[in-house]
Amino acid sequence: MNAPVPALALETPQVDTSNDAEWYRDAVIYQLNVKAFFDTNEDGMGDFKGVTAKLDYVKDL
Repeated sequence: MNAPVPALALETPQVDTSNDAEWYRDAVIYQLNVKAFFDTNEDGMGDFKGVTAKLDYVKDL
């Protein structure tokens, strides 16, 4: 069964990378592991509903 995946739209700062091959050295990069983040249906694994429920928290990082 394929469930629809919600789209997450987060604001990110605009960075001009056109002339800087090492832009990533000063960048802040977040990786969110959905399965470990927040579980809404108590099956022991995080889920997309958990991510959307905590978007305010993610935004404040």
